[in-house]
Amino acid sequence: MMQRPRAALLVVIAAAALLLTACVPSPGPAQTSNPPTPEPTIAGPVGCTVDQLDAELRFPDGAAGTLHFELWFDNVGDVACTLVGTPGLIVVDGSGSQLGEPANRTIDDAAPAFTLEPGGSVVTEFQETNIAGGGGPLGDECGEVDGAGYRVFLPDSEDFIFVAEPGFPACTSGQPWMSIDGPLHAPA
Repeated sequence: MMQRPRAALLVVIAAAALLLTACVPSPGPAQTSNPPTPEPTIAGPVGCTVDQLDAELRFPDGAAGTLHFELWFDNVGDVACTLVGTPGLIVVDGSGSQLGEPANRTIDDAAPAFTLEPGGSVVTEFQETNIAGGGGPLGDECGEVDGAGYRVFLPDSEDFIFVAEPGFPACTSGQPWMSIDGPLHAPA
């Protein structure tokens, strides 16, 4: 008789084990965790560097007391790059020291960005008071000396391109005598 209770006990334990197994969810197929795929981004041209650009002054015309110039940036690099804004300009002597005041600039916060493909160009206009011959209309307020050339600064940058113009007159005083008339734009 002792065998029966033991057999009954084994049956109860086996049934309980089956019930517990039925309540536990099966692991199912193995799940792998794949990281989300990042959205592709389209990289546009990066900002132009002085190594990619050449700067040139062109002298289209003048008026009584004022010289009008065009300042051109040409992409001489192998890849496209972007320029936006108004460049800066100073005159320097042979040792690279600044002569007088930098050109006044007209800043336009809504200036368009220009992508320059290799060989592409953008331009802006600037003007100078014609100071040749004793300071021109500025007279003694100018402190006229001969400059060696211009430092042409990329917009919003301290990087510059040197444009040689030896013997070009420059004011050494704090009297403003140059101005850049607006941001870069496509050539006409």
